[in-house]
Amino acid sequence: MRFATVLPALFVGLTSLEADEPSPDFGSPSRSIDQAVAEFNQETANNPIGKDQPPLTRDEFLAGLRFGLDKVKDPAFANHVREILKTERVSANDELHFMTGYRDFDQSGYDIKAWRIEFIMSDGSLTTSRAVPGVMVIIREKLISAEPAAPPDPQEQALSSRVVKAPGLHP
Repeated sequence: MRFATVLPALFVGLTSLEADEPSPDFGSPSRSIDQAVAEFNQETANNPIGKDQPPLTRDEFLAGLRFGLDKVKDPAFANHVREILKTERVSANDELHFMTGYRDFDQSGYDIKAWRIEFIMSDGSLTTSRAVPGVMVIIREKLISAEPAAPPDPQEQALSSRVVKAPGLHP
C-alpha cells in the first residue's frame, strides 16, 4: 500500500466527459466494502486525530455514497457509484482518503482541525496530485477546533493529509 501527501485542502470533485471521449476505466471491482473499510480503519487508528474518532463503518460508507450520489454530476461516475452500491465492491482506482484539517483556508488567521473522510473515484490517472480527473464523495466531516494559524511553512500546504488506497488494489 502506498501513502502520498496531498497538498490542496479543497478538491474540485466534479468532472465532465466530452461526448467523444471514451468512458473512464475505474478498474475491476477487487475488494469488498468491508475490506476497504477495515483497511482504512486500521491505517487511521494511529493518526493523532483519527485515533479519537469513531471507526468508519460499512453502513456509514454506504449511507455517505447514497447521500452524495446526487452531487455526482458526471453520468459515468454516477453509474460507478450505483454499481458500488449494488455490488458492495470498490474498484481498483477507488480510494478512501482522510484529512485532518485546513490551514488558514479562508484567510481568517485560523487553522481548522477536522476529521474528514472522502471517497475518491478516478479513471486511473489519480496520482499524488488531486488536480486530476476524478470525483469525491464526502463520507464524514467533523470540525474539531479552530486555533490561531501557525506561521506558514513553505513545505506544507495542509495540516495533514494522506491518501489511503483501497486495500491491496495498488502496488
